[in-house]
Amino acid sequence: MDEHSRASFINGHLAPFIGDSLGSKSISPTTFVHCHEIIDQALRLHDGFQLDDVNSAVDEIFKVGPGKNFLNQPSTLRNYKNGYYISGVYPHYSMEKWQEAGSPPARQVLREKTQDLMKSAPAPDEYDEFIAKGEAFISKRFNI
Repeated sequence: MDEHSRASFINGHLAPFIGDSLGSKSISPTTFVHCHEIIDQALRLHDGFQLDDVNSAVDEIFKVGPGKNFLNQPSTLRNYKNGYYISGVYPHYSMEKWQEAGSPPARQVLREKTQDLMKSAPAPDEYDEFIAKGEAFISKRFNI
């Protein structure tokens, strides 16, 4: 998969230079999708988060005390819909929802998401040239 294909594969948001460093000639597309997920999370963490008086819940933590819940606290009511990272690959299941879905292994979820991305990604402009070069290489290499 050439760089343009990889960029198209993840809608142009793929970080460069990910993949196999051992010189292999092939790599699973799921590796790119999983690496993209990790890089996306790392970039979000790198962007940081605010711990000022407005955005932290230190006063609420002190007020509620240990062993209690924050369900009716202002910060919870204000942030419960957007306080979680929503993965584009892995669903945010509760244990019950995961079990209802048949307890799918993460590898299966990743494979299905990768297949969906590959089906929906447009072919790169150089697709015909890329395929022709690959077929020529195979024909020459294996005397076909």
